[in-house]
Amino acid sequence: MISRRIRVCYFNAWAAGLEPAAAYLPRVPAMDLRPLVTNPLNPDLLRKARLDCDWYAANTRCFAALRQPELEFLPAWVTGKAGLLDLAKAPREPGEERWLITMAHQPQALGELAGKVFALLAKSDV
Repeated sequence: MISRRIRVCYFNAWAAGLEPAAAYLPRVPAMDLRPLVTNPLNPDLLRKARLDCDWYAANTRCFAALRQPELEFLPAWVTGKAGLLDLAKAPREPGEERWLITMAHQPQALGELAGKVFALLAKSDV
């Protein structure tokens, strides 16, 4: 018997707005990372950026594949900094729990707003 319906949303530093993980993942290999790095003319930096972006995509893929017989995992979402507030406002399916998964260092990308953003998410039952 399934007692919980859970939607995982992974905070991915390379993602932009809130979207289904299934839509994001196919685009990752072709993503142009040059606008997202400090020196787009540095090939070593771009290589490291590609490795990091692919690592985050692999994490996204894993979270999207979660399965547990007693739980119903709804299609996963991914978001970057730009989509965190949309996560708080997005409509829910009946009985949906929403989980935000982030790595320990990622919230620092929000700077001084981190506390306010996470307070809003908590108030929205994320």
